[in-house]
Amino acid sequence: MVKIVIQTILLLLVAPRVGAAPVISVDLSQTQHTISPLLFGDQIQWPNLGQDLLKFDLGQPTGGVLRLDVLDQLRPAGLTLLRYPGGTLSDFFHWSASTGLLTGRSPQPTLELVSGTTDQLVTQVPLFGADEFAQVTKYLGTEMMITVNVGSGTASEAAAWLSYYKGRGVQARYWEIGNEVYITGDGYTATAVRKTALQYAALFDQFAQALRSVDPDIQVGMIGCHDSGALALCYDPDWNKTVLSNISQKVDFIAVHNSYAPAYANLISTTTEYQATLAAPDYIRTNFNLVATDIDTYAPASSKNMKIAVTEHASFWLFPAGTTDPDSIYQYVSRNKTLGSALFSALSFHVFMSTPRIAIANHINPLSAVWQAPLTVSSYPASYPNDYDPQPFPSAYYHVFRLYADAAGGAYLPAAVTNSPTFDSQIIGVVPAQTAVRSLDAIAVKALSPQDRIYVYVVNRDLIRDITATVILQGILKQVTTLTIQQLTSTDYTDYNTHENQNAVQFLQHSLAPSENFSFTFPAYSFTRFTFDQGMITTLGNIQIFPNPLRPARGHAAMIFSSLPPSAHLSVYTLAGELVKDLTADANGTTAWDGTNQAGQKAASGVYLVLVQGANDKKTFKVAIQR
Repeated sequence: MVKIVIQTILLLLVAPRVGAAPVISVDLSQTQHTISPLLFGDQIQWPNLGQDLLKFDLGQPTGGVLRLDVLDQLRPAGLTLLRYPGGTLSDFFHWSASTGLLTGRSPQPTLELVSGTTDQLVTQVPLFGADEFAQVTKYLGTEMMITVNVGSGTASEAAAWLSYYKGRGVQARYWEIGNEVYITGDGYTATAVRKTALQYAALFDQFAQALRSVDPDIQVGMIGCHDSGALALCYDPDWNKTVLSNISQKVDFIAVHNSYAPAYANLISTTTEYQATLAAPDYIRTNFNLVATDIDTYAPASSKNMKIAVTEHASFWLFPAGTTDPDSIYQYVSRNKTLGSALFSALSFHVFMSTPRIAIANHINPLSAVWQAPLTVSSYPASYPNDYDPQPFPSAYYHVFRLYADAAGGAYLPAAVTNSPTFDSQIIGVVPAQTAVRSLDAIAVKALSPQDRIYVYVVNRDLIRDITATVILQGILKQVTTLTIQQLTSTDYTDYNTHENQNAVQFLQHSLAPSENFSFTFPAYSFTRFTFDQGMITTLGNIQIFPNPLRPARGHAAMIFSSLPPSAHLSVYTLAGELVKDLTADANGTTAWDGTNQAGQKAASGVYLVLVQGANDKKTFKVAIQR
């Protein structure tokens, strides 16, 4: 009963009111699903020395050596899963040509067309092959996801890869059957490997059966597509329905690539572009709901419990077709490195972490000179790969990724945001127009370790307004002992870190006075994480009393005293000093007065004094009863 009364009163306290200030409230008693550790993955593509995780060295038998200094900079980010050999490249990649000595490796297609051709791809010898990928995952302590070649490969080829790994003691648990073989477009890399939904369903069964014959305990995923954005991506508009209705092998996860934004090239208004990008996660959430409905409606019984895997996600700013000037291309694509793009990814993590069906998420680049990546590296010199020094340093996205990765394995806590300002956004790229987009967005997590830590993540995606809000922790049973904030902010949302100015986007950290109810101003276009550490309540400074006054005629059953030290003693007196009732706080620091005296008789309407005594201090409060 006490818990019900507490929750009812708190809901009334934080209910939205016209013209009221924004409130972010988190009820610590409402823990929900576990945050999947595999939401914090990334992808390594095999070309260019595995995106320069390998150093070119012909003195080595395999042509290169791992850049341990770069990997050591990635390690603190908290990566849990790595995908290989990389997106569209996977459906042209033959893994066996990437193993053994350099002299035995065969050139593999990249995604770059040979100059003057429309159907011939530039090739490279894969120095960063299947063995090098396994070495990186071992060094970083991550799980492995392999995207097998369903576009131009065979089921037996995929099974041989799994056998190869098993024979070397390498555990590869997650296997994705192909990449975007459903994709629209007339380009060669799309048409050369495209499959119909029926073709893919048959291929999925072949590949899944072949892989499970080698290891029945692996997780096998299908690729999915359900259009709901401003641009059509599925060549077959009923892709999910058709594939799910025609497969017979069990699907452990469905891989989707719906979390890119804005997929846009031209420059319009900076505000217009970024507003649409920061609104995109709201549309992305609705697309996940459509995918979940497809699973529930069309999947065979053996696959009804499949999880959703976002095997690629990132900000996605492009350059106009036909642009050849390197400086112009850099201007367009470098928007992926900005604070605004990092905020889009922060909001994407809000969607991933709040959706229990989403179990896997892989970002697309661990390091890059122009694309969004945790580490930004230097551009390629003309002599590349000879004498190349990547000189990596953290991007704005690095800090976002690292702070959300701290939540792995924790318990999701809903964060109610009320009275937030809103904005409308236009159609940009794949992102549809949206209305009444909430400027403040928040989630919370009860950490796996230490167990008394609470994270509250807040993004202010308003490009103009600083927003002052009240932050409230409800249902707290212990005292907040420390409160730390970490924040990403800058003078402009288009800022990004460079070699010359590695702190253009500022990462700030400082402490606030410990409290579970306070006001805070969130700068425009900023990311903030509050870290609350709790300990046993020992003082009387944060006692909460509600309802006060107690109105039995309105259904109030009891007056609740919370945030007390355990076993604190409370004495209720009349204003004349007569003892009415003695109370004792329980182990959670809570007690209740039902409005009766020591004899169980109803106390009269009026004002009373409550003397609270802790181990080292005491405090008096006024309360009232209105009958």
